[in-house]
Amino acid sequence: MYYSSSFNSDLEFALGTKAVIYITHFFSSGLNLSFFGVFLVFNIFGSIGLLLFYKSIKIVTYDKSSIIQLLGTTLVFLPSISFWSAGLSKDSLSFLAVGMALYAALNINKRIWLITFSFFIMFLVRTHVAAIMVAALAIGILIKSKINILPRIFIGFLFLLITILLIPTTLDYVGLESGANKNDIIEYIDKRQNYYQDTDSVCRYCINELTYAIIYLYCETFTL
Repeated sequence: MYYSSSFNSDLEFALGTKAVIYITHFFSSGLNLSFFGVFLVFNIFGSIGLLLFYKSIKIVTYDKSSIIQLLGTTLVFLPSISFWSAGLSKDSLSFLAVGMALYAALNINKRIWLITFSFFIMFLVRTHVAAIMVAALAIGILIKSKINILPRIFIGFLFLLITILLIPTTLDYVGLESGANKNDIIEYIDKRQNYYQDTDSVCRYCINELTYAIIYLYCETFTL
């Protein structure tokens, strides 16, 4: 879908799927890459994210027991991570952003540019996840940071302000109007839950348990 849509002459940039199509357009039309070539480019994006994810785990667990280190390394080999982050999709860019954010957060003083770039990438493809990432970083800085108290407060509230500013865009992205109230949000969540439950029920009736378990491993990481 992304590759074929990238050749449309009336492309308009927008957040989400259209952003991925626009990026694909640069490689397919701008650089004249084939489908396989563009696929490999996005594979590189996902692989970089996977390497940064692995590096982050190694840094966090270097002084832990061998069992903790083994469990951490095992996360890198989850089928869904390697599978869905390897192709032409939002997931490769999303995982690249997650990998960069995790690695940058381990030394945010020296890697502030990297975490900013990771937020930008995530904002392009999954705006609602970018808002969550910014809020999580802000809370982390305020609660558990080695930065001096005044810069910590300033950076923390700056990220919180950015998160608040992102809320209207995030609501529009997921299909809610900026003025949506609590009941509208609850109704939206219930509708999405019912959708996934219905899909889950159909899957269980159509395939056996072993096949369902395999699909679960491959599909559940990037449901957002």
